[in-house]
Amino acid sequence: MRILNLLATGLLTVAAHAATLNYDFQLQTTEGYDVHGITMYATDGAGNDDIYFNTTVVPASGRFQLQHSVDFNATAAMIVGYMQRNQDSKMDLVMWVSNDFASDVLGLRYSEVFPNGANGPAPGHNAWPSIIDDAAAGDAASLGTLYDFFRYSHAYNPLFAPGGSYSIIEFSVVPPPIGGNVPEPSTITLVGAGVLLVYLRRRR
Repeated sequence: MRILNLLATGLLTVAAHAATLNYDFQLQTTEGYDVHGITMYATDGAGNDDIYFNTTVVPASGRFQLQHSVDFNATAAMIVGYMQRNQDSKMDLVMWVSNDFASDVLGLRYSEVFPNGANGPAPGHNAWPSIIDDAAAGDAASLGTLYDFFRYSHAYNPLFAPGGSYSIIEFSVVPPPIGGNVPEPSTITLVGAGVLLVYLRRRR
């Protein structure tokens, strides 16, 4: 009985720290290609982190939501996906990043932001699709490469607070953001109610 009680306590403790990170966003990719290979990263900054491979294909435009369940209190996150262009064999990366990062890297090339080799462990731009696909299929080396990338302290910090705002950008040369977060319906309702209350008070 004592063992069962301990197990129950342990399960409750885990459940108390479990959370589902919801990302509601608006997207408009520049060439109209859907985003594949969604790779979601979250960390609490204290040694706990997680990578989740979301098999959802994100449409090229419109409102959408992604979810990532973790068993710790995440304080920072990042999302990466890729677009395979139809007219050639090239691809473009799509990243969900902090607003400051999106502003800092505007007009820069991928190789300037995430140097490969001696200056940093970042994968090359065109290597991302195979690394993501191999890691999702269980390849330990590819998964390790992704963890190294997300954990590395880059010159520009791309991580954003999961509950805050973020920008969605494309590489290789970074244009202005192609999307960003939108408030959840419940948040919109609360804001609307607040505005209405202020209006009614002023009428009185």
